[in-house]
Amino acid sequence: MHVKGNPVEYLERLLPRLAFISTPRIAHAVQTVMITLANRSYRWSDALNNILDTVLNILPLLPSIKELAFHSVHFSHSNLTLLQQISPSSIKLRFPTFDIEDKNPLPFRIRVKSLNCLDDLPLERIQTNSQFLSCFIQSSYLQTLIFGSTHAERLLTTLLTSEHPFSQLLELDMPVDVMTYQNAIPALFKCTKVESLRLRYSTQVPERYLKVIPPDILPNLSSFDGPHYYASLLAQDRRLHDVALRPFDNFSTTRDAKCILRTLQELGPDVETLDILAVTDISSFLPTLLTFKSLRKLSINSHPEFYAKCLSPCEITSKLSVTSLPPALEMLSIGVQMRNHKGRVARDTKDIVEKITASSPLLKELKLWYWTHPQPAWIVWNRSSEGVNDGVTLNKASLDCSLEKGS
Repeated sequence: MHVKGNPVEYLERLLPRLAFISTPRIAHAVQTVMITLANRSYRWSDALNNILDTVLNILPLLPSIKELAFHSVHFSHSNLTLLQQISPSSIKLRFPTFDIEDKNPLPFRIRVKSLNCLDDLPLERIQTNSQFLSCFIQSSYLQTLIFGSTHAERLLTTLLTSEHPFSQLLELDMPVDVMTYQNAIPALFKCTKVESLRLRYSTQVPERYLKVIPPDILPNLSSFDGPHYYASLLAQDRRLHDVALRPFDNFSTTRDAKCILRTLQELGPDVETLDILAVTDISSFLPTLLTFKSLRKLSINSHPEFYAKCLSPCEITSKLSVTSLPPALEMLSIGVQMRNHKGRVARDTKDIVEKITASSPLLKELKLWYWTHPQPAWIVWNRSSEGVNDGVTLNKASLDCSLEKGS
């Protein structure tokens, strides 16, 4: 639902639609509702608030509702009370506002399993007060918390000042810069059950980063996605099984192969899934991966939203001629720099598939990402359950060429 034009006229058009949606046959099928009420430059009005209250009032008639998303919505005590009666599993907030002059306490909590507020605007541009976000956070219920830099300080304070540890919180996703905030480490002590931590890169390298992470925080951490530097620190006292290694920002590559090598040595042999982004040299760390006896899935420079200077097909085959792949590997994704005419893709792919599959008998799937403009194309090779080459599948929407099935 996206309000455009005159809000009074929009409400008149909206009412019959809401009546239709709330009929029993349709209502049971609705799982997600997105509400966008105003551009951030607009002033909030009573008419917009009437639209919000009208929508919230029909939500109890949608028994299968799982996720609510609010964009540019100004909340009040009254509609937060309505929201409490719904308590969806997941709430997404973008540019929310709440009356900063309203000092009345919010005597309730809205039970949500997942809270996502990824705003990255300066806090002074989003009018809200400290108690607003805290009403969505319940220490015995919240399972996933995702936030951006705008609300980081307030959310860390909420975590830190909670009377009880967050016994259900399993997934935490925040900007990498937040790790150096004053309340970050003390707040993480309250998150004893977290299994997955993602430290998102920003538009620039952080000015500073932690030199030490206390060994007794996040004791159950098993999945990490973020800069290799923090992966090394966390792996010293925790057994990580799923790891994604990224540079500190979205525009740089990890040119120092020694950094990746040191991180892999810290991770140890328990890793089952490994994703390495923005590396320009793979030969230095491939021998170390041979010690990863549990590694089932490996991705190198193959994230579709993260451009990296990938290796050419010739470079890949030459590197793999010297070093084999981990013995238990079942899935492999590699980014390939396609500098030749697209007519050569079939021949290059055949060479890479033959080289890799010959030395990896357990490999079930090989995905080659070809970094082409305007979007990457991919080619997938699969091995059948009988161990016979099942051939390759081409994403023809991105790359116009054909490949012979089989090799």
